[in-house]
Amino acid sequence: MKHVIFMPWEGKNYKKGGFFGKKILVIGESFYCSEEEAVSTLTDKVINDYLAIRKGEYRENNGRWTNTYLKFERSLVGKVTTPEDSRTIWDSIAFHNFLQVPMSGTRESGIHEDYMEGQRAFLEVIDEYQPDLIIVWGVGKLYEYLPGEKDGWICGDKLKIDEYDVNNGYYLRNGKKSRVIAVYHPSTGYQWDWWHKVIESQQNLRAGNTTIPGQITKVNRSWGPLDALSTTSIAKQFVGSYTFDSYTSNDKKHLLNIIYDTKNFRSLFYHIPGTGYLNHSRRSIVKPLANTYQFYIWKSKK
Repeated sequence: MKHVIFMPWEGKNYKKGGFFGKKILVIGESFYCSEEEAVSTLTDKVINDYLAIRKGEYRENNGRWTNTYLKFERSLVGKVTTPEDSRTIWDSIAFHNFLQVPMSGTRESGIHEDYMEGQRAFLEVIDEYQPDLIIVWGVGKLYEYLPGEKDGWICGDKLKIDEYDVNNGYYLRNGKKSRVIAVYHPSTGYQWDWWHKVIESQQNLRAGNTTIPGQITKVNRSWGPLDALSTTSIAKQFVGSYTFDSYTSNDKKHLLNIIYDTKNFRSLFYHIPGTGYLNHSRRSIVKPLANTYQFYIWKSKK
């Protein structure tokens, strides 16, 4: 990972999914430190210092910064955590800061070149760590600077939790599809119990489960061309990925079923030469040709 200056934290149980049963990669934005402190092992030091402080040990950098990590870990599990919980959680996940240059203070923000370099490091990290779920700390500048379609970004379907539209999507790289959601940065204005609902929905839906009785939503599946040609199944007429929703009807005796997909130009013509001009390094840049949609709706007995 030649563009990675600050090596990610990798919990000892991350590769096996740990407590969560899946590989979760958390993306922060930047470190605030001096040039002398900006060493390759800084991420490990920060997480280890946080875990030590949680146990009541003294560290020179004791301070309010630990609340950021505390609130986030609680949003992962949906409860007030003990020091033992903290160790279990951080042993189960990986953490990487996007910017590979230190900031001198909390009011400082990286420049365009810093984020472009951060993109290269980010792609190396997700290729190396192969996460199932990527949780991004920030819904503004950091999210907008995530690498775009030329690097495997796929826009997610609209995801609404309690009337809030959650920024989401996927990265498809080297055959690995990684779910991406963006949360508020936990340092300020972060209600961990509410964000737990968002994060939990993604963990349950990846497993095909739900905490909502009588409802299964956004269960993702994927098929290839041979599947579509060899069956009359409605679902398998979707080449690539599709989403399945099912809701219990008012009479409690039937299911209302919906399957649908969204394809952008790059998804439809992934390997055809001559489409590269449509790509851009920033995910938020508008490109020619919009998404295409197809869906089927039907009713069945429970």
